[in-house]
Amino acid sequence: MHELSEMERTVKNGLLQLEAPWDAAADARVLDAALAAVRVAKPRPALRSGIARWAAAAACAVVLVVAIAHRTARPVWALEPVIEAMGKYKACNLTMIDQTGVAYDLWAKAEPSGELSSELTMRGGNGSAIWVREGRTYYYDPRSSTVEVDDAKTAGFSPWLGPELMKMIAKANDARTAYATDPATGRDLVVMTGNLATAAGPISWSIEFDKESKLPVAFKQWANLKRSGAPALSILRIVYYQEAPKGALTVDVPANAIYVPKPIILPEANLALLDRNPNQGVPADGLTREQAAREILERVYRAAIEGDLPAIRRLCPLTASWSDELLRMVILHEEEGKRVAAVVSIGAIVREGSNRLGTFVVAPVRLRSRDGRLWDEKQIVQFRSTGGRESCVVYGPYGMLSEVK
Repeated sequence: MHELSEMERTVKNGLLQLEAPWDAAADARVLDAALAAVRVAKPRPALRSGIARWAAAAACAVVLVVAIAHRTARPVWALEPVIEAMGKYKACNLTMIDQTGVAYDLWAKAEPSGELSSELTMRGGNGSAIWVREGRTYYYDPRSSTVEVDDAKTAGFSPWLGPELMKMIAKANDARTAYATDPATGRDLVVMTGNLATAAGPISWSIEFDKESKLPVAFKQWANLKRSGAPALSILRIVYYQEAPKGALTVDVPANAIYVPKPIILPEANLALLDRNPNQGVPADGLTREQAAREILERVYRAAIEGDLPAIRRLCPLTASWSDELLRMVILHEEEGKRVAAVVSIGAIVREGSNRLGTFVVAPVRLRSRDGRLWDEKQIVQFRSTGGRESCVVYGPYGMLSEVK
């Protein structure tokens, strides 16, 4: 009881400190929902640092929209009205709480194309902050006055809260739809659930749509495929804007804060999928890491250009179980016109790291899509030793695809 009371005080204080446009009805409902989420949470071991915990919360926000799609193709709710309703909104404000009881206020705005987010600011009730500016992501820990920096957009919405995301939700693995009524407001809700194994690890979710406005209004995400245990993240309120209010994305960080590179950590659940089959990837014996990374990236993009789905699965093991439909949507980008037409350049390695499988590297790639636009992305290539030989595989992107202006 003592721990729960302490947590409730933390939640209340955190919500009160958030710079959000509350009204009395919303305040009461969101606070009740937050406390309900905390009451079902179980004590968990602390993460290695404050930055690690806040980065995990940001990762949840990213995973929410990075790839909510899998094998099931059947629609579970008529999403066309949802797509139409969301099309005019280019900014949003989310109130969320993580499994430790820390409340966050998140503001994001879409790029002019409306396909993914550009700038983002996420403020924690404990003084933490995460923000995205000019293609970089910053994680501020107030206790050490340290800012860890990702040289990529590793927090945000890709795709944006719009048509592409809604189409992915309709194709989610184990997709289900239920209908409910909010007892506090009498509002009719449509609840959609599903799950997916992602580059950030396995997730499952529950999304509430307001039946009248067709807009998503709440969201829960679990760090497993079964929606079991306490949610890793609960988005308690979503407010949509045609344009972000002035000053909504500002960040106040001490001038003496120390800026350091943020380590890249690949989840163990995914590493276990990378060392099972020695026939996946390409041989790396006798090649430098630079040469091997360039070789496999040339092959995977050639496969994407040619629509060679078996080759994509072989070169990128995390997609081995994906359906053809999912690969065409997420990797080939067939539905939104961003399918790769040519590789403009593959740059030199910009980051290196290591894990139990061996070394991994990050290489930048510039692409031209069939509609003539240019795109930058960074790809992670994992080196490993399987079956008595050295090889490498494409792990997946480091951060989000970004259009070249």
